[in-house]
Amino acid sequence: MAGLCLSCLNRFIDRLRLLPCDIWWETTDNRSKHIMGSKAGELKVKMSTNIAAVRSVPGRSFQDQNCRHPECSEVETLGHVLGYCPKGELLRNNRHHKVRSSIATTLRKAKWEVYEEVHCLAENGSTRRVEIIAIDRRNQRSLILDPTVRFEKDDQQANNVNDEKKSIYNPCIPHFSGRYKMNINTWEVKGLLFGARGTSFKLTKTILLSLKFSNEDIN
Repeated sequence: MAGLCLSCLNRFIDRLRLLPCDIWWETTDNRSKHIMGSKAGELKVKMSTNIAAVRSVPGRSFQDQNCRHPECSEVETLGHVLGYCPKGELLRNNRHHKVRSSIATTLRKAKWEVYEEVHCLAENGSTRRVEIIAIDRRNQRSLILDPTVRFEKDDQQANNVNDEKKSIYNPCIPHFSGRYKMNINTWEVKGLLFGARGTSFKLTKTILLSLKFSNEDIN
Protein backbone atom coordinates (compact mmCIF):
# COMPACT_ATOMS: atom_id res chain seq x y z
CA MET A 1 0.00 0.00 0.00
CA ALA A 2 3.08 2.25 0.15
CA GLY A 3 2.93 5.22 -2.20
CA LEU A 4 -0.87 5.56 -2.24
CA CYS A 5 -2.25 9.00 -1.46
CA LEU A 6 -4.67 9.15 1.48
CA SER A 7 -7.73 9.71 -0.75
CA CYS A 8 -6.86 6.62 -2.86
CA LEU A 9 -6.28 4.58 0.27
CA ASN A 10 -9.63 5.64 1.71
CA ARG A 11 -11.42 4.63 -1.50
CA PHE A 12 -9.70 1.25 -1.28
CA ILE A 13 -10.74 0.89 2.37
CA ASP A 14 -14.36 1.83 1.49
CA ARG A 15 -14.42 -0.95 -1.07
CA LEU A 16 -13.15 -3.44 1.48
CA ARG A 17 -16.05 -2.55 3.77
CA LEU A 18 -18.37 -4.38 1.38
CA LEU A 19 -16.68 -7.66 2.21
CA PRO A 20 -18.07 -9.98 4.93
CA CYS A 21 -14.60 -11.15 5.90
CA ASP A 22 -12.34 -11.14 8.94
CA ILE A 23 -11.01 -7.58 8.56
CA TRP A 24 -11.13 -4.64 10.89
CA TRP A 25 -10.07 -1.03 10.57
CA GLU A 26 -8.29 1.46 12.75
CA THR A 27 -7.89 5.19 12.19
CA THR A 28 -4.90 6.81 13.89
CA ASP A 29 -3.52 10.27 13.13
CA ASN A 30 -5.81 10.48 10.06
CA ARG A 31 -4.24 7.36 8.54
CA SER A 32 -6.49 4.44 7.66
CA LYS A 33 -5.07 0.94 8.07
CA HIS A 34 -6.54 -2.46 7.30
CA ILE A 35 -5.47 -5.55 9.16
CA MET A 36 -5.94 -9.02 7.75
CA GLY A 37 -7.35 -11.45 10.27
CA SER A 38 -7.09 -14.67 8.23
CA LYS A 39 -6.06 -16.23 4.93
CA ALA A 40 -9.74 -16.36 3.99
CA GLY A 41 -9.99 -12.62 4.57
CA GLU A 42 -6.92 -12.05 2.40
CA LEU A 43 -8.46 -14.10 -0.41
CA LYS A 44 -11.71 -12.13 -0.23
CA VAL A 45 -9.79 -8.88 -0.56
CA LYS A 46 -7.98 -10.26 -3.60
CA MET A 47 -11.30 -11.29 -5.13
CA SER A 48 -12.80 -7.86 -4.47
CA THR A 49 -9.91 -6.11 -6.22
CA ASN A 50 -9.66 -8.66 -9.09
CA ILE A 51 -6.16 -9.86 -8.26
CA ALA A 52 -7.06 -13.42 -7.22
CA ALA A 53 -4.72 -16.06 -8.64
CA VAL A 54 -6.59 -17.04 -11.79
CA ARG A 55 -4.86 -17.66 -15.12
CA SER A 56 -6.33 -14.64 -16.90
CA VAL A 57 -4.42 -12.30 -14.55
CA PRO A 58 -1.20 -11.25 -16.33
CA GLY A 59 1.84 -13.11 -15.02
CA ARG A 60 -0.10 -15.91 -13.32
CA SER A 61 0.41 -18.55 -16.01
CA PHE A 62 3.32 -19.43 -18.31
CA GLN A 63 1.06 -21.61 -20.47
CA ASP A 64 -2.32 -20.20 -21.50
CA GLN A 65 -5.39 -18.58 -19.94
CA ASN A 66 -7.67 -21.61 -20.24
CA CYS A 67 -9.33 -22.99 -17.12
CA ARG A 68 -7.12 -25.56 -15.40
CA HIS A 69 -10.09 -27.93 -14.87
CA PRO A 70 -9.64 -30.68 -17.50
CA GLU A 71 -13.32 -30.71 -18.49
CA CYS A 72 -13.44 -26.97 -19.15
CA SER A 73 -11.86 -24.97 -21.97
CA GLU A 74 -13.10 -21.48 -21.03
CA VAL A 75 -10.80 -18.62 -20.10
CA GLU A 76 -10.07 -18.82 -16.37
CA THR A 77 -11.40 -15.51 -15.05
CA LEU A 78 -12.61 -15.00 -11.49
CA GLY A 79 -16.17 -14.67 -12.78
CA HIS A 80 -15.82 -18.02 -14.55
CA VAL A 81 -14.47 -19.77 -11.44
CA LEU A 82 -17.18 -18.37 -9.14
CA GLY A 83 -20.10 -18.64 -11.53
CA TYR A 84 -19.67 -21.13 -14.37
CA CYS A 85 -16.88 -23.70 -14.08
CA PRO A 86 -18.28 -27.26 -13.76
CA LYS A 87 -15.71 -27.98 -11.04
CA GLY A 88 -17.63 -25.77 -8.61
CA GLU A 89 -21.18 -26.64 -9.63
CA LEU A 90 -22.00 -28.54 -6.43
CA LEU A 91 -20.60 -25.75 -4.27
CA ARG A 92 -22.61 -23.15 -6.16
CA ASN A 93 -25.80 -25.19 -5.78
CA ASN A 94 -25.17 -25.57 -2.05
CA ARG A 95 -24.53 -21.83 -1.75
CA HIS A 96 -27.79 -21.05 -3.52
CA HIS A 97 -29.79 -23.48 -1.35
CA LYS A 98 -28.25 -21.97 1.78
CA VAL A 99 -29.29 -18.44 0.74
CA ARG A 100 -32.83 -19.56 -0.13
CA SER A 101 -33.27 -21.56 3.07
CA SER A 102 -32.00 -18.69 5.20
CA ILE A 103 -34.53 -16.27 3.70
CA ALA A 104 -37.37 -18.79 4.00
CA THR A 105 -36.52 -19.54 7.64
CA THR A 106 -36.53 -15.85 8.57
CA LEU A 107 -39.90 -15.34 6.87
CA ARG A 108 -41.39 -18.31 8.74
CA LYS A 109 -40.19 -16.83 12.03
CA ALA A 110 -42.05 -13.64 11.07
CA LYS A 111 -45.25 -15.73 10.64
CA TRP A 112 -45.34 -15.75 6.85
CA GLU A 113 -46.78 -18.79 5.10
CA VAL A 114 -43.76 -20.02 3.13
CA TYR A 115 -43.25 -22.55 0.33
CA GLU A 116 -39.94 -23.39 -1.33
CA GLU A 117 -39.10 -24.62 -4.84
CA VAL A 118 -42.66 -24.44 -6.13
CA HIS A 119 -43.46 -25.57 -9.69
CA CYS A 120 -46.02 -23.52 -11.58
CA LEU A 121 -47.52 -22.67 -14.98
CA ALA A 122 -47.08 -19.40 -16.83
CA GLU A 123 -49.86 -17.86 -18.89
CA ASN A 124 -48.40 -19.34 -22.09
CA GLY A 125 -48.51 -22.85 -20.60
CA SER A 126 -44.78 -23.19 -19.93
CA THR A 127 -43.61 -24.67 -16.63
CA ARG A 128 -41.43 -22.72 -14.23
CA ARG A 129 -40.12 -23.09 -10.70
CA VAL A 130 -40.25 -20.40 -8.05
CA GLU A 131 -37.69 -20.43 -5.26
CA ILE A 132 -39.88 -18.93 -2.52
CA ILE A 133 -43.59 -18.19 -2.16
CA ALA A 134 -44.41 -16.08 0.91
CA ILE A 135 -47.99 -15.23 1.92
CA ASP A 136 -49.26 -12.93 4.66
CA ARG A 137 -53.01 -13.58 4.64
CA ARG A 138 -53.68 -11.20 7.52
CA ASN A 139 -52.26 -8.22 5.62
CA GLN A 140 -53.25 -9.55 2.18
CA ARG A 141 -49.75 -9.67 0.78
CA SER A 142 -48.27 -12.35 -1.50
CA LEU A 143 -44.67 -12.52 -2.67
CA ILE A 144 -42.72 -14.44 -5.29
CA LEU A 145 -39.09 -14.20 -4.20
CA ASP A 146 -36.21 -15.36 -6.35
CA PRO A 147 -32.76 -15.04 -4.75
CA THR A 148 -29.80 -15.41 -7.06
CA VAL A 149 -26.03 -15.24 -6.58
CA ARG A 150 -24.03 -13.71 -9.42
CA PHE A 151 -20.61 -12.25 -10.05
CA GLU A 152 -20.78 -8.51 -9.43
CA LYS A 153 -20.64 -6.22 -12.47
CA ASP A 154 -21.97 -2.72 -11.77
CA ASP A 155 -24.30 -0.69 -9.56
CA GLN A 156 -27.31 -1.31 -11.83
CA GLN A 157 -27.05 -5.10 -11.66
CA ALA A 158 -29.51 -5.54 -8.78
CA ASN A 159 -32.16 -3.48 -10.59
CA ASN A 160 -31.59 -5.43 -13.80
CA VAL A 161 -31.95 -8.75 -11.96
CA ASN A 162 -35.14 -7.55 -10.27
CA ASP A 163 -36.60 -6.58 -13.66
CA GLU A 164 -35.47 -9.90 -15.16
CA LYS A 165 -37.21 -11.91 -12.43
CA LYS A 166 -40.41 -9.90 -12.85
CA SER A 167 -40.48 -10.66 -16.57
CA ILE A 168 -40.06 -14.37 -15.80
CA TYR A 169 -42.54 -14.75 -12.94
CA ASN A 170 -45.23 -12.10 -13.49
CA PRO A 171 -46.89 -14.46 -16.01
CA CYS A 172 -47.19 -17.03 -13.19
CA ILE A 173 -49.22 -14.78 -10.89
CA PRO A 174 -52.66 -15.92 -12.18
CA HIS A 175 -51.65 -19.53 -11.46
CA PHE A 176 -50.58 -18.74 -7.90
CA SER A 177 -53.61 -16.50 -7.30
CA GLY A 178 -55.93 -19.41 -7.92
CA ARG A 179 -53.72 -21.99 -6.25
CA TYR A 180 -53.33 -20.14 -2.94
CA LYS A 181 -56.68 -18.30 -3.00
CA MET A 182 -55.10 -14.83 -2.87
CA ASN A 183 -56.37 -11.93 -4.96
CA ILE A 184 -54.26 -11.34 -8.05
CA ASN A 185 -53.58 -7.74 -6.99
CA THR A 186 -51.86 -8.88 -3.79
CA TRP A 187 -48.94 -10.50 -5.64
CA GLU A 188 -45.48 -9.03 -6.15
CA VAL A 189 -42.30 -10.43 -7.69
CA LYS A 190 -38.97 -9.56 -6.08
CA GLY A 191 -35.60 -10.53 -7.51
CA LEU A 192 -32.93 -10.64 -4.80
CA LEU A 193 -29.33 -10.36 -5.98
CA PHE A 194 -26.41 -11.46 -3.81
CA GLY A 195 -22.81 -10.93 -4.92
CA ALA A 196 -20.60 -13.97 -5.50
CA ARG A 197 -17.73 -12.07 -3.83
CA GLY A 198 -19.87 -11.03 -0.86
CA THR A 199 -21.13 -7.66 -2.08
CA SER A 200 -24.30 -6.42 -0.39
CA PHE A 201 -26.60 -4.70 -2.91
CA LYS A 202 -28.66 -1.73 -1.75
CA LEU A 203 -31.86 -2.83 -3.50
CA THR A 204 -31.70 -6.33 -2.01
CA LYS A 205 -31.16 -4.91 1.45
CA THR A 206 -34.05 -2.45 1.00
CA ILE A 207 -36.42 -5.25 -0.02
CA LEU A 208 -35.43 -7.46 2.91
CA LEU A 209 -35.68 -4.59 5.40
CA SER A 210 -39.19 -3.86 4.09
CA LEU A 211 -40.05 -7.46 5.03
CA LYS A 212 -38.91 -6.76 8.60
CA PHE A 213 -35.57 -8.53 8.28
CA SER A 214 -33.05 -7.21 10.79
CA ASN A 215 -29.56 -6.08 9.79
CA GLU A 216 -28.29 -9.18 11.59
CA ASP A 217 -30.54 -11.39 9.44
CA ILE A 218 -29.26 -9.74 6.26
CA ASN A 219 -25.60 -9.91 7.21
